[in-house]
Amino acid sequence: DHGHLADLLFDGLSLFVTTQHGKYIVLVDNYDQPLKAALGNDWCKDAQDTYVGLIGRIFKGNENLKRGFLVGVHEFWLSSIGSGVNNIRNITLATRGYHHNIAPSEDHVDSMSGVDGFSKLFAFSRAEVVELVHRAWETIDRAHRYSEDLVIDTLTTWYGRYDFGFAEKCYNPVSVLGFLRSLMGEGLEHAPRLHWLDYSNTYSMLELARTYRSAVLLLAPQLIRDHDSGGTRCR
Repeated sequence: DHGHLADLLFDGLSLFVTTQHGKYIVLVDNYDQPLKAALGNDWCKDAQDTYVGLIGRIFKGNENLKRGFLVGVHEFWLSSIGSGVNNIRNITLATRGYHHNIAPSEDHVDSMSGVDGFSKLFAFSRAEVVELVHRAWETIDRAHRYSEDLVIDTLTTWYGRYDFGFAEKCYNPVSVLGFLRSLMGEGLEHAPRLHWLDYSNTYSMLELARTYRSAVLLLAPQLIRDHDSGGTRCR
């Protein structure tokens, strides 16, 4: 059948890559997007089972895989007891204790030397923003009558900063790069806008919230309490 043929093709490709280049690393960006797209449809269960099966084929029991990394915004369970992709560790950008401003110890799994160290890798620091503006400034037509400092102030004021656990407050790369792209092409007057909207897709989540409005209203207070207390999340 098609599933067996797909397994054979994957095994052949996997072995070929390993033979030629050694064990490989797999990065799946926006892993949650196919799962979100299926929500609310009659074929949702079949689509999710197929997708989880594909992820499992790549990440579970694959002797040719050196390391795998899935990146997403919304957390979806990819495993169940005794089945599914149950060998994946979830890493969040927020330190679990940061709601109470309690910094973890150096050897804690959520310390900057532990898994929370990823916080530094997914956003720009202020120093990096300043450096990017300086590089972009060198290519801008000097006919534009504004200073480099004004560009930096506009960018940092417009977008503010994100707080990822105990990492230095940082800036969304999509917004920063979109701003600089518009700055170089259209000028400062047109650069500030919500650039991340061009890449964000929350339509399916919003539709589910509208469809199950009564359930959302019941769960909202609990979700807010759990978030504020840093306690167990409501699922």
